[in-house]
Amino acid sequence: MIFSSQAPLAFLGGPIALVPLILFVVVDAVLVFTFARSDRSWRAEAAGLLAVQALAVWLVAAFFTSGHLGAGDSYHYGLQLADFITQLRHGVFPVFVGQSEFGFNGNIHTLRTAPYYVHLGAAFHVLTGGRLPVYALQNLCVIFSAVGGVTSAYAAVRVLAPAWRAAAAALAALYILCPALLGSLIGMDMYATFMTLPWLPFFWMGLVGILTESDDTRARIIATAALVLVWYAHPAVGLWLTPFWVIAIGVHSVRGDQGYRRFIRPLLAAATLGWLLTYLVVSVQTLELTYSNVRFGSAPLSIVNNLRAAWPSAWLPVVAPIGNLGNLQLGYALSALWLAGLAGISRTRLPGVFFALTTGILLLLLLPLPGLTQALWSFVPDGVINATNIWPMQRFYPIIAAALPIWAAITLRTFAPVPRTSALVLGSLALSVVWSIWQVKVARDHTWLVRQTPAASAELLAPVNVALTRSSYLMFEFYPAYYSHGVIDPLFENRLLDASMHLLIDNAAALYARKSLTPPFATLTPLRILTRYAEVRRREATFRTDGHSHYLLAFDFPAPPPDGDIQLFGGGLNRHYVLPEFGSPLAFGAGSKSSPYLPISLPPGPPATITLRTEIPGVTARVFTYSPEELPIHTTGLIPLQIKLDSPEAGFLESPRVFIPGYVAKVNGIATAVVRSPEGLVAVPVPAGPAEVIIAYEGPFKLRAAYWFSIAGFLLLPVAAIWAWRRSGRLGTLEFKSLAPKTSAAI
Repeated sequence: MIFSSQAPLAFLGGPIALVPLILFVVVDAVLVFTFARSDRSWRAEAAGLLAVQALAVWLVAAFFTSGHLGAGDSYHYGLQLADFITQLRHGVFPVFVGQSEFGFNGNIHTLRTAPYYVHLGAAFHVLTGGRLPVYALQNLCVIFSAVGGVTSAYAAVRVLAPAWRAAAAALAALYILCPALLGSLIGMDMYATFMTLPWLPFFWMGLVGILTESDDTRARIIATAALVLVWYAHPAVGLWLTPFWVIAIGVHSVRGDQGYRRFIRPLLAAATLGWLLTYLVVSVQTLELTYSNVRFGSAPLSIVNNLRAAWPSAWLPVVAPIGNLGNLQLGYALSALWLAGLAGISRTRLPGVFFALTTGILLLLLLPLPGLTQALWSFVPDGVINATNIWPMQRFYPIIAAALPIWAAITLRTFAPVPRTSALVLGSLALSVVWSIWQVKVARDHTWLVRQTPAASAELLAPVNVALTRSSYLMFEFYPAYYSHGVIDPLFENRLLDASMHLLIDNAAALYARKSLTPPFATLTPLRILTRYAEVRRREATFRTDGHSHYLLAFDFPAPPPDGDIQLFGGGLNRHYVLPEFGSPLAFGAGSKSSPYLPISLPPGPPATITLRTEIPGVTARVFTYSPEELPIHTTGLIPLQIKLDSPEAGFLESPRVFIPGYVAKVNGIATAVVRSPEGLVAVPVPAGPAEVIIAYEGPFKLRAAYWFSIAGFLLLPVAAIWAWRRSGRLGTLEFKSLAPKTSAAI
């Protein structure tokens, strides 16, 4: 079990997983005390808060496991978290690139592009004493985000509409029940987007405080802090929120401040935002990404085509399968809230107009209006489209879903909760919640279908089965010629190039040449497998490990290159390769340029039987044992990368790590320049003869400085918040001069 000495239990790895959830007990106590202190109705306050949190728990109940949920992107996120924690255990901090067996190709997404997730997972790792498996930590992040989302929405509505307690619970429920939220998570593995849920309601609440001419500094602190956390969780969502923050700050400076404050406060707000975002900006900038949206062909056209594909399903009830684009939708309940906000815009005045425009613009960009939508998207800068991608529904609907309960709260604030009004409002909200539960149940049921057992999930993360996903290279828009979508062994991913950077030594080919006279270890024999529907013809071979841990399988494929697959399983091994090519041309496969070699490095353990099964006729295979010391390019460590070799001539050692600025190397103890190989990977010049090479990532100075500079800002932010609270009062006392609340009697 990865990062756990205990067998996996059904509940996230055991009772220890409850430790992070104790945080919510403290938060709940603070909120109940804050909102119920004026009328001593703490039981009703606690009941409403716990009810919406229970709803969130029901929604993500399938995640209460140490097993994996989701598909390829979810698996990739798990690898990133596993790599981050492994490097922490090796004393590496900050973590800037992948180095361990879970990311030995130098992966940077999400370590450098959306670091909130790995830091949150690492925090849970520390809080639970390092006893939880990786997927238990990943699932805890989801649970935290869901429960945190309804909690922040409830708190924001209670602050904005203190007389409408029951409505606060209903509005928070409608937020988390938006079909696009769970649909994006479980249908498309949008984990980073889901991590923004706790912070989006606070962002909109802070903007309301800014727009209502309040002199309360807390509103700016809340909005800015929430915006920063959204940026770190998912930069695409943060990018679309930032213009709204800028507009609100600008409107406040024009309408609310006088004299020098009109200029000082916006500058201070911008400086604070820039300070806290310094690391994220520098982190991406130092990657030197060069791609543009030309990779989509015509990005606006691709976006419109996807919107058109979702139409009219996006305005119909949710249906299975959950991965349909039409299920990424706002839902009828929140759409009704939007219309209700428009109807009450004369009462909410400036904040109402602001919410109508911001949400209206986003909704307009999601409507496939002939001619208009593509024209609007053509004005969006390339960088924004790159971050948004060609499925803006995933980014926009969470933003809108968080904004609408806040808009509804400021509308309710202008009404006194008299019996007739209360009955109408609460009755409508109750029906909306029931409808939304029925709609989102389609996605919730799907979560149970994609849930794997803890044992199978642990097998996925076993080093012998780790498949570094294509996300490793997607940010750079290239794949090395020998990149495989299947499992690749780090012992075989270093290559020796000559002075012209042409291949000189490859471990697999060199090892096979030395053992070419060894007799076959396994012979494929015909096998018939009876399934429920038909007879499947396969050919199978087995061999015993018998104390050996390292094997090289050499295949001989018939011509022309056959279609089919190869499976390897047994003794903890579980691999699958699709042929003729399951990756780039020089990777393992049956293509004319493909490598016929497949290395296996098993963990120490008792003898086991390994089974090789294929449907391809005419395939032969031989299995050779070897020891790592036999390899001409011998990898002795990954953190940092340490290699021993004896080069027949001066050349370059090419590593599997993607080249980005910040790598350093030593050859025989002497600092040596790092260069970019033709494959886009880190390469180091080596002399003829024996050499010991160490390759590490230190990062540019400005990257390391930016990290600690931003950390200092995060540490000072609570100090500023405490100062603002001491100066201005309790959480529930924010001023809203433009809204005219009627009564404080909560219902």
